[in-house]
Amino acid sequence: MQSVKQWMIVLCLGMLLLSGCTIPGTGLPDDGPAVPVSEDAAVSLEQKMAEAASVPGVTTVTMTQEEATSYLALRVSSQEVQLTEPQVYFRADGTVILRGKVSYEGQIQPMRVVARPTATNGTLAVDITEGRIGPVPVPGPILDQLEGNLAEAILAGQQYARLDEVSIAEGTLTLTGEQK
Repeated sequence: MQSVKQWMIVLCLGMLLLSGCTIPGTGLPDDGPAVPVSEDAAVSLEQKMAEAASVPGVTTVTMTQEEATSYLALRVSSQEVQLTEPQVYFRADGTVILRGKVSYEGQIQPMRVVARPTATNGTLAVDITEGRIGPVPVPGPILDQLEGNLAEAILAGQQYARLDEVSIAEGTLTLTGEQK
């Protein structure tokens, strides 16, 4: 399960984005209604990932934004990721939005980042297009560094699987790959 947890952390952290209207008082766009969090959805995603890991050959996993949000909210502790109240949105334009609250030096700020994940040379590539902490845009060089850190973390998991395709539809993300 540890490799599943690491994959989910990397995937969700890499998917932060920005667009649309702002929510009053936060300076962040409104991405729509809150994604519900449930134990059943978190367990469902764990079962899908475990099943995919046990099937030889090419396999496909489709997760919902409810499963991804629930997994982050219920399985990833704040010691591993300084993110609370996570919300994951999968958009038909091929982007993923991760929002939540981040803590830095005792201050809690809303956060939102935009990313476009793709499969490149058997691995997951994440293009972070924009990010905000509160009303302040995260500078490009910091986003570039985050992309580099994500790529490094993702490459560590490549000894187990090859990722061939990432497909995003409204509310779902599908990964197709093969165990090594």
